[in-house]
Parts: sequence; structure tokens; C-alpha cells
Amino acid sequence: MLAARVLHDKEHPGRFELIAERLFERLAHRYAQGLHWILESPSAVMAFALVVLLCLLPMFMLSQHEIAPDEDQSLVLIMGTGPQTATVDYTETYTHEVVQIAEQLKETGEYDHSFLYLGFNEQQNSLFGGFKLAEPEHRKRGQKEIQAQLQAQFSEIAGLQIATFPAPSLPGTGGGLPIQFIITANADYAEMDQVADELINRGMATGKFAFLRKDVDFTRPKTTLVINRERAGDLGIS
Repeated sequence: MLAARVLHDKEHPGRFELIAERLFERLAHRYAQGLHWILESPSAVMAFALVVLLCLLPMFMLSQHEIAPDEDQSLVLIMGTGPQTATVDYTETYTHEVVQIAEQLKETGEYDHSFLYLGFNEQQNSLFGGFKLAEPEHRKRGQKEIQAQLQAQFSEIAGLQIATFPAPSLPGTGGGLPIQFIITANADYAEMDQVADELINRGMATGKFAFLRKDVDFTRPKTTLVINRERAGDLGIS
């Protein structure tokens, strides 16, 4: 009926506008009736709101808790870390190996393009980037299979520790690797560093992780200077 009226209204300008106006008038009338009922019956509204609030707790308790499944978004992200003393030139040298490995996917038509950011997060020894794959319908393998292959090949690069991971399935997640945790203890840094190393070794021994690393390393040599201010003042040194 509506389609027929629209086709017929082409010959009668203004009739369709009249039908639309009547429709919106009815909608406004129904809205006004509902609004008056709410204002005249606040107790009913409060009772309904209370029922909804009481239902939230059992719904939350009964809901399944699970990690969001990985979605094939045709994108594999990478994070790489070199020695603490590494420069951007050092990182760039080994990044060329990363690109060469990824471009091997061109032979199977699975590679589209990539982006790489050297000196990520103001750290010259860090690398962040991503490899855009062809759309799922244009490749035989899934994103997870390609990611596993890239991780195995990147692990053979001597100068960088590289982790591959998919883009977050849900928006708004934090940056960095998908699984992260913080170690806290009433101990000095050296002891906590040993605990971190032990956790990494045990985690890798399970065979469930392709990559584990620490954000803080204590291998970089440091020198502490203690200034004799009195002697410096005698020599006229500021």
C-alpha cells in the first residue's frame, strides 16, 4: 500500500508530504500520551527501574566470563625490542629482515601492505608495526595460521625480540601486548628481576606462549657520580 501510494504521489506533489505529516503527528501524540502517563505515575516508573536494577546483578553473575575470541581482521601487529644500547640505525638494520620475511607472503597473494614505526614510544631500540593481509576471501589460510608462521620466522632474527599478535577484537582495549601483568613484592629490584626471569622460563616451558619478555632490564651498565660540592666550590666550579 505504501509503495503504491508513493508511486501514485509522483503525479500529485504534496500528497506524500501530507501522509508523512500525519504519521509524525500520530507518533507525537503517542509520545505525549506516554510522557503524561510517566509524569502522572512516578511510583510505577520507580518500581520498573528498581526491577531493572535488581535484575542486573543475577544477569552479571550468570553471564559467561571469557576472553573475546580473535577476529580475522586481516591484520597482524608486531612489537620488537632490541638491546638497551641499540640505536635507530641498529633497529633499522634488523627491520629490513622483518620486511623481507613478511614480503614472502606476496608469493601466495596473502600480503597487501605494511607499516613500521622505529623508535616507538620514544625508545630507539623499539619497533612497532603491522602487516595488512589480503581479505579473507582472497586467501586460503586464516589470520591465525599466518601469524603463527610469522612468529616462528621472526623468532630467528638475532637482533630483535619480536612478538606478533592480532588487533583487539573489542575497541577501547589498552595498548601493548594482549596479556600483561605487573610483579609487586616487598623485595629489592635484583630479587624481583630474578622472579621475573623465573616466571618467563616457566611460562615458555608450558609451550602455551610464543613470546614473553620483561619491560625493565637491569643489564645496562650504569655509573653513579658523587660530587664533592665543597671541593668543587673551592675550585670555583658551579
